[in-house]
Amino acid sequence: MKNKYVWSVAYVFFISVCIATPHLSYAQTPCGDIIAPVGLYDISATYDPTVTETTPIDNCTDPFHKTTDTVSPYALHIESTVIHESDSVLVPEGGTKAYSVEGTPLLTGVTHAFFLHEGSDYRFIDTRPSEPQEADYRALATAFLPAGTDIELFVAAMTDRSLTYDMDEATQNLFWDYTDYVDQNFHPQLPSLHTGTYTLVSKEYELILVQKTILERLAEFFVPVAHAQIFHEYTFTVTFTVTEEAPVPVGISNILFLPGIQASRLYTEVDGVEEKLWEPGGDDDVTRLSMTNGGESIEDVYTRDVKRKEIWQLVIMYIKDFSSILMIWMGISVALLSRRFRTIGDTTYLM
Repeated sequence: MKNKYVWSVAYVFFISVCIATPHLSYAQTPCGDIIAPVGLYDISATYDPTVTETTPIDNCTDPFHKTTDTVSPYALHIESTVIHESDSVLVPEGGTKAYSVEGTPLLTGVTHAFFLHEGSDYRFIDTRPSEPQEADYRALATAFLPAGTDIELFVAAMTDRSLTYDMDEATQNLFWDYTDYVDQNFHPQLPSLHTGTYTLVSKEYELILVQKTILERLAEFFVPVAHAQIFHEYTFTVTFTVTEEAPVPVGISNILFLPGIQASRLYTEVDGVEEKLWEPGGDDDVTRLSMTNGGESIEDVYTRDVKRKEIWQLVIMYIKDFSSILMIWMGISVALLSRRFRTIGDTTYLM
């Protein structure tokens, strides 16, 4: 009897371990977290993006539990391009405000939310359009209201409508006309999407009202119960990557313009008199352009202008901050590169 009891305990323990082990290993999988505002998908309230909650991801391959048996009715547009799953899009430096989600919900309503990938986490990005601020109200009031109107009263009344109670009828009518002007002329701006990988989550919902019987209502009269709202939900996602364009270089151009082989005129001086060696006047001039084994000219050769400069001007005129370097065309050695440069006007000479 004792042995039968021991074997029974061992069997129960074995079965418990077999059942619990997979769940323990699954729960410990580092899938990351979803960081989002409290009540993001609450249709009865407005969420505060600064008050967030962290939800551990329980499915690494499908963190938002997307709907798979229904096709998403939504299309994400960025910079006039329709974005599909795993797409990459190039946007201007500084990010883009040119994005929108278009489509009609299949159910009652929808909430669109962007999540930025941060390692294994998904962090909510507030992409709601900007609301007019006091400075916006003041600028629009200045443009709309007649001269001599108390602009500050109208600006204050935009955030505290109780101030309209003390206005006379004419001022109230002018105020409501001003609010229409604000609606028509304030253009909200979207926050920019910057370089990164994002997931757009579109969550649809439909509230199903349950009709209670007379007996159920009568029972609730004596024993109050909490009413559970029943929802039908769809969740659609699309993941994409945004890359900002590289900044445009500023400052002086880094272009080095070499006039080309045999394009620099070469000179030397003999007894204080300048003689042109290139273009050569004869075979003797070519011989005098010879170099030593160390890469130095056998004579003191220098350059100061470009051969047929009118041809090169056609190229030069298209290059900003142009600086030409005139060089001996026969070759450049280490010794030559270590020599000094001298700039006269917009031209640099190799000495």
